[in-house]
Amino acid sequence: MTGFVEPLEIFITLGVLREYSMTGEMPKAPLEEIFGGKSARIVDHLVTMRGFDYSIEELTEILNIRKDLVESIIKHLAQFGLVEVTSDRNIKKYRIARNERTELLNKFIFSVACYNIERVTGKKL
Repeated sequence: MTGFVEPLEIFITLGVLREYSMTGEMPKAPLEEIFGGKSARIVDHLVTMRGFDYSIEELTEILNIRKDLVESIIKHLAQFGLVEVTSDRNIKKYRIARNERTELLNKFIFSVACYNIERVTGKKL
């Protein structure tokens, strides 16, 4: 499916925002910043890193979220067709699905990241 923003574009956007941050801290990911919560953090990560598959354990470690909560959220996201299951040597892995809904999420995340840069820097992208 076409129209996905490349992960590199999002990393550049977040990197520029970090560079202009007053605190030097990495900002929250766009969905997490707007909606809050662990589900938003997981979706942000999977959309941003859509070229990669993650086990529950990897997501738990990377995102610092309890394993049981990651499992519950991933199951919920899969029911809505946002996450698909893959496997690597008998280990279940998960990645963002490629469909119209996730394409819209990707565009929204990129748009919010660009808005944050404009807000912080005062420069129009």
